This record gives sequence, C-alpha cells and structure tokens, in this order.
Amino acid sequence: MVTANESRDKKLKISELWYRRLFETAQDGILLVDFDSGMILDVNKFLIDMLSYTKKDFLKKHLWEVGAFKDIAASKKNFSILQNKKYIRFEDLPLETKTGDKVDVEFVSNVYQVGGVKVIQCNIRNIMDRKKIEYLASETLRQSEEKFSKAFQTSPYAITITRMEDGSFVEVNDAFILLTGFSLKETLANSSIGLKLWVNEKDRQQMVEDLRNGKKVVSREYLFRMKNGEIMTGLFSAQVLKLSHGLCLLSSILDITDRKKNEQEIMKSKAKSDAILSSIGDAVFACDKEGNILLFNKMAEELTGISAKDAIGHHYSKIITFIRESDGKPSNDFVYEAIKSNKITKMTNHVLLFRKDKGKIPVADSAAPITDAKGNIIGCVVVFHDVTHERQIDKAKTEFVSLA
Repeated sequence: MVTANESRDKKLKISELWYRRLFETAQDGILLVDFDSGMILDVNKFLIDMLSYTKKDFLKKHLWEVGAFKDIAASKKNFSILQNKKYIRFEDLPLETKTGDKVDVEFVSNVYQVGGVKVIQCNIRNIMDRKKIEYLASETLRQSEEKFSKAFQTSPYAITITRMEDGSFVEVNDAFILLTGFSLKETLANSSIGLKLWVNEKDRQQMVEDLRNGKKVVSREYLFRMKNGEIMTGLFSAQVLKLSHGLCLLSSILDITDRKKNEQEIMKSKAKSDAILSSIGDAVFACDKEGNILLFNKMAEELTGISAKDAIGHHYSKIITFIRESDGKPSNDFVYEAIKSNKITKMTNHVLLFRKDKGKIPVADSAAPITDAKGNIIGCVVVFHDVTHERQIDKAKTEFVSLA
C-alpha cells in the first residue's frame, strides 16, 4: 500500500522531472541565481550554446564574474539594486560570447521562492533575427519615406498635405510656394481657408464631402486665388491620408490657366472659321492625308444631302461620289492626286455629284493639299459648287449661236 509520503514524493519527483525537461528544452536561455549571494545555481543548454561558455564557466560563480553579464551586474552594488527591485528588464542588451561575438538579447529577471529559498530566474532571449527583421522593416520604411519626400519636393505639381477638418497646412512642396507666392512660414501657420486659396469655398466643401463619401477626386478643375490676387485655374486631385494629425488630404494642383486661355482662343478661332465656312457659297470639306473627312460645311451638307455628323470621321469616297457625266463612272481621283502630288488638282470637265437622294448635280472646282509648317502634307481641302446655272447659260448661248 502506497503511503501519503510516498505519493507526495512521487508527485514531487514527477514535478521536478517536468521542470527539468522544460528547463533544458526551453528555446530561451535560463539562469538560476541565488538571491542573497548572486551565485549562479544552474544554467540551461540553450544559454550555454548561445554564449559558447561551458556549464563549468557558469556554476558557482557570481553573476558579475561571468564575462557575458558584466554589463548587467558589474558590481555587488548594482546587483543589490536588482535584489531590491525583484524585477529587471533590458529590451535590447548586447552580450559578448566567449569567442568575442556580440549577441543582442532581451533580458528579464524575476524573483520567486523555492522551498523557502529566494531564487532569481533570468530569462535571456536571442533577438538577433527579430532585430534583422525590424531593421529591414525600418530600412524599407526609411527608403519609402525618402522616395516620397523626393517625389513630393521635386514634383512640378503644387502638392500639399492639409487637415481635412479645417484645411490647416501640414506640409507643402516648393512648387506650391512658387505657384501661389505665399512663403513657407505664412503657409504652415495658416490654412487654405485662411489664405482664401479657394475662390469658391463651396468647391472645397463639396470636394471634402465627396472624399468622405468614398468618391474619387481626380483632375477636377477649380479656381484658386494667388497671393497677388490673380485667379488661377488648377487641375486638382486629392486623396485621404491617416496621419498623427488626424485625417489629412494629400492634394496636387496643376496650373492650367494658360492652357484654358489657349483653349478659349482656339474655340473663338474655330467659331470664327466655322462662321466663315458656313457663309461661303461653295461646298467645302477637308480630310486628313488618309482621306478621312475632318470638316464638312453647311453648303456641302445642302449639295450632298449628307449631314456633317454623318460625314466627319469617314473616308470621303464612302460619303461623296463624283461621276463622269459621259459614262457614269467614279471621278474621285482628283482628291487622291492632290494629296499624292502635293499640287492643286481640278475636277475633270462634266462631273456630276451623286446625291444621297439619288439626284445628280453638275459640279466643278478643285482639291488643294494642306501642309504643315515644315511642308509635310497633312491633308486636303476640296471646294466644289453647283454649275447647273452655268450649264443652262452655256446651253442657251449654244442654241442662240445655232439659230443665228
């Protein structure tokens, strides 16, 4: 029969066996140190392998006598501090192995009692791999921030970071300073609202609201006011950033004021040209060097019965058909010849225009090449008119002569 003492002894042996297995197989270095004397009582295999010391190098020596730990407890005085605190932790401690190599570790010590005796347990974790990962992450972040900073500062776009809530400036690039005329100091001490940068404050309010609702803000045209009071048209894009300042906007502005003025001038010029073409009594159409129609005036619509909308973008031979009056065969070659030879080419005599309604109209005139500033052919303009009246006059003259 097993007595209570035998049962207790058995449980104690099992407990000690489990502890010894955990102690020896732990993947952290472990030291057991006498609380009162600082004498090392035990050391596990992991720490022996980590620091290249033998077990004999550790046992029956004070903690501060082992070279690897001289910085932790360099004197009895420092050890007494550890005794008083009963807990000490070093997040990143460099230890030196017996061979002189450096090992970065996390060092944690706790005090507990074993059979009424106070013992200090030191857990030592190798953090070299973790530090490498942290370094790589830190270096990747640094490089990313450096790339962003360079892109931010060297961009030809005016770029700003502002608080979404009130428009306060967090950061601006050099292009913004050059574009707006505001100094860096007065910009960072103010907001886009305070500087009255937005000509229409409602534009900013709507833009912010759109971003809050998940809508994209890309290449929108807004009016901005410069320091000197001039109004600039900007192509504006923005996205939301989460920074320590709270929700912020990363915004870019491209000055398109001159482009807008040029577009307006082109529109005016086009309107003028369209008005002139519409008032011309002759039918006119223009095509590129491939023969695709680019322009089709009002008189061309009337004579052909085809709208400009249906004509533009299509090859002229698919839209307009000129035929020889003598045999009804196509006579569109003069357009091709004008582009090919870079010379004005006249229609042959007695040409008919085959209308959309199947009607036929006698026409006459020519095709002239269009060249760029370097003399390269870029297209052709064709001018033709109805010669029905001229034909009637010629016929009348002929009949009069024959009667005479």
